[in-house]
Amino acid sequence: MENGSLDSFLRHPIHQLATTLSLQVIQSVEEGYRFTQTLSERSHIDFTHCGSVEEWLDSIRLGRYQENFALGGYSSLGMVMHMNIEDVQNLGISLTGHQRKILTSIQIMRSQLLNTMGCRRPL
Repeated sequence: MENGSLDSFLRHPIHQLATTLSLQVIQSVEEGYRFTQTLSERSHIDFTHCGSVEEWLDSIRLGRYQENFALGGYSSLGMVMHMNIEDVQNLGISLTGHQRKILTSIQIMRSQLLNTMGCRRPL
């Protein structure tokens, strides 16, 4: 392919659109899967000291979703701990990595709550 042909090929609007969309997909994936800590390190975060949904979201570095949770009616951590993947998606959280981070954190909170309460079995 001649240099001029390649240049006009690359400047064609469909190829520019494809390049733009590819870059947007790459950016979304990077944002969704960017974790600063490993799962074992995250499990050492003590969520029992979080007093609000806002504090919890800030502690997992997803404070950008505070309004989503508020508009969805999640005003307490007790409500948050009952959430599942559908609930998270219904809040408009579409990045898979962010969904996973929220659900992992909820599982850790549940575990920490059970550990602080101890085993309460009826006698």
